[in-house]
Amino acid sequence: MPALTAFVGYLGALTALYTSVLLMLGRHRAQVRIFGGAFFFLFSFILFLFTLFLINRYQTLPHLAFTHLPTAMLIGPAVYLFLRFAANPEFPLRPYLLLHLVLPTAVAVYMSDIYALPAEVKQRMLAHSEPLPEYVIPQLRAVFIFAYSIPLIYFAVSVRHAKPFFTRLASGSLGFLRAMRWFLLSCALATALMIATLIGGDWFYVKFSALSLYSLAVVFAFGALVRNPHFPEFLARDARRYNRLRHRDKTGVSTDLERLTRLASEERIFANARLRVADVAAELGLRSDQLSQLINDAYGINFNRFINRVRIAEIKRRLAERPHESILRIAYECGFHAKSAFNTAFKLETGVNPTAYLRSLKR
Repeated sequence: MPALTAFVGYLGALTALYTSVLLMLGRHRAQVRIFGGAFFFLFSFILFLFTLFLINRYQTLPHLAFTHLPTAMLIGPAVYLFLRFAANPEFPLRPYLLLHLVLPTAVAVYMSDIYALPAEVKQRMLAHSEPLPEYVIPQLRAVFIFAYSIPLIYFAVSVRHAKPFFTRLASGSLGFLRAMRWFLLSCALATALMIATLIGGDWFYVKFSALSLYSLAVVFAFGALVRNPHFPEFLARDARRYNRLRHRDKTGVSTDLERLTRLASEERIFANARLRVADVAAELGLRSDQLSQLINDAYGINFNRFINRVRIAEIKRRLAERPHESILRIAYECGFHAKSAFNTAFKLETGVNPTAYLRSLKR
């Protein structure tokens, strides 16, 4: 079991460290990358110490004894600020944000007497051959519970600021958006398990489960990151789009959708093979990103698929009236510029290729 514990813990710690490096060395030194990198660096440190503790190697680094408590508390503010800057790239850095450091600093000061002990004494303490100073023992469990509860509270608060991203999951957006949701949920569950061991008892398998959840969450987030190394910029872009659309009243959104539907069906804009999102947005008096967001939120698809869906609907209508007409000619008249593009779009919307669909009409 110690070998498996070491493998799981070190895998999570190294993955978190590498993720931190990738974020910090990104092309744009935005706050979202800085706080994201800081969060994963702290996470790596915690996982490393947690692993040493579970495999009884903690005493080999006595100078780090109990430093995981204030460090664990810093994880909460780091992930909170990471998501604040991801959800709002214009979020200002103000002095009051330093208040997030008050509680970790207070715990570090409270534990300063232990930190000041000689390394030899701390080694004996960690090896359970010498007890902690009498004045610390009664409060130490409470300090542990407090230190582990703070990140749990931050995880819960951070979900609110991740709402602009989680609401887009229904539209098929995967990648880092889904990874971040599962990351926060996994970390919250693992932290709750750690608190349970402090309250209920020293259950090794519960701690191992918590370590496994932490490591799995990091690996999952890393997998999403390497698929798209510029995800913070995309998160910020999506947040800006979400906020702009959210600030529009519901009447305005409904009106835009009605005008879009009228343009698509009655004015036959789909017949233009070179139709661009900017062209339609200009007709509606919107920016291109606003129109894309409007379509995504209303239908869960992008602009090109929306137009192709309208084209396919018109093609099906004309085929129902005149099934012997050339389907390819109709496709060209409805705005498709290539046979391959038409076949792909038709099968995506109907589940069958055009030839099979035409045969079903003629039966």
